[in-house]
Amino acid sequence: MSGRLGSDPPPEATAWWTELIGSAHTSTVVGIMRNLIEVDVTSDLANIQCPTLVMTTTGSGLGSVEAVRDWQRLIPRSEFVVLDNGSYHVAAAKPDGCTKAVREFISRH
Repeated sequence: MSGRLGSDPPPEATAWWTELIGSAHTSTVVGIMRNLIEVDVTSDLANIQCPTLVMTTTGSGLGSVEAVRDWQRLIPRSEFVVLDNGSYHVAAAKPDGCTKAVREFISRH
């Protein structure tokens, strides 16, 4: 799980996440993964009209900070936050940092 959550979460959080993800039905995970690889919403990003907060972490397995920033720039009225960690799931790995960023974002909008 360290590849997905980074090294910051305490063992209890990692255990909780592992149990949560492990409780998904295999058929559901297979179905999502089979179809998710074909999804590309890049052309839809410019259509997002509401204020949008895009967050990632350094070293994320989902893409480099630069790649995520490139996507974020396609969304009008969007803001970009990068948290240190190197995790795949930014919200699960950095809940306090995410909460702070979201509160600040909401208060501005």
